[in-house]
Amino acid sequence: MVILEKFKSTYQQLNSTNIDSIGELYANEIIFTDPFHRVEGLPELKQYFANQYQNIDTVEFSFGEAIYQGARFFVEWEMNLKHPRLNGNQPFCVPGCTLFRVNQDNQIIFHRDYFDAGTLLYERLPIIGGLVNWVKRKF
Repeated sequence: MVILEKFKSTYQQLNSTNIDSIGELYANEIIFTDPFHRVEGLPELKQYFANQYQNIDTVEFSFGEAIYQGARFFVEWEMNLKHPRLNGNQPFCVPGCTLFRVNQDNQIIFHRDYFDAGTLLYERLPIIGGLVNWVKRKF
């Protein structure tokens, strides 16, 4: 379960200045997916995170329940962030969870994030956000 604590610690400390620290967590052949992207390989994952973190003012993760069986881990989280182009530059929270698998060296080889893309992006955009929220209230 050391990898789970390492995962949590890495994401709680991750920011635009220490992206390379994920190299201690992920294997070179990492496959990473979320509702918007699929990334293969550690160099590509570092670039992906560098791009994501360059526009974020603040981001903090808090972790909930974790379940693991063998080399598979599942962990709930909340991401609290502030982005200059989302939500009027006001902080907001996105709940989600991660499923990851590790290799025999205890490095993550597969990482999939699950979260509501609307909560992160679509509801936070001018005009589109109003439409999305209206539809959610109606249905």
